[in-house]
Amino acid sequence: MSKDVIKFTHDGKEYLVRKPNVQDSNKAQEKANLAFNLALKSGALLRSELNDELEKRKLWSSEKENEYQKLRKELDEAVKQLQKGGSLKGGKEVALKIRALRVQQRAMIMPRLTLDSMTAEGQSENAKFNALAASCILSSDKKPVFADYEDYLNRSNEEVAALGAGHLASLVYGYDESHEQNLPENKFLVKYKMADEKGRLINEAKHLIDEEGRLINEDGRFIQYTEENGVRVPVLVDGKNVFVDRDNNPIEEEVVFGVFTDDNGNVVE
Repeated sequence: MSKDVIKFTHDGKEYLVRKPNVQDSNKAQEKANLAFNLALKSGALLRSELNDELEKRKLWSSEKENEYQKLRKELDEAVKQLQKGGSLKGGKEVALKIRALRVQQRAMIMPRLTLDSMTAEGQSENAKFNALAASCILSSDKKPVFADYEDYLNRSNEEVAALGAGHLASLVYGYDESHEQNLPENKFLVKYKMADEKGRLINEAKHLIDEEGRLINEDGRFIQYTEENGVRVPVLVDGKNVFVDRDNNPIEEEVVFGVFTDDNGNVVE
């Protein structure tokens, strides 16, 4: 497979994503120019006005900037600490701290990213990428999956569109689709069998857990556990997990309603 083409599968079907050619780029630029002009006419901000707007909406300030930079410094120091080595227990604590710091960092920057996507430039860039996706996501017979730009927009919430867009971003922007897996904290956790290949925390018996060691299922729900040789393992009833609260107490799954009546006072079965 050429480095300019990425193959992927979805629901048992094969798809291709190819790198845009000159014709694709020209058509996409037309969509970008149109989106930019429409955005300006509708009153969209320019990127140069973004900082002022963020401060006006009290979404950013010099204090928040200082807090953000302090968070970045703390994150960098934690990564260096993890890379120095030490005990596995201490390493796990640092890795989980780094994960938490990244969540805080993303939460802080989210208002800026959201507002940036609404600027004239942001809308223009989105339109250009969507146009490229409409042309470059192909079925196995190398025909476009989407009839045109509008069809892609209408179906952009479909999983094949999302998967294709991710691969296209790696071809166009050099985006690393394995970015999360390659973060130092995740590489550490996977290497020392504290997380599975998807980066989800696991215990010694390879059962999914939360950050406090409680067992969870694939959907993140707490499941009842017992201990065998000091390791938490699921309790199964008729071959099924038992859902519990945070303290390992069973939760009644069946919802029982009281009696309901109609407008005349008659009990409704």
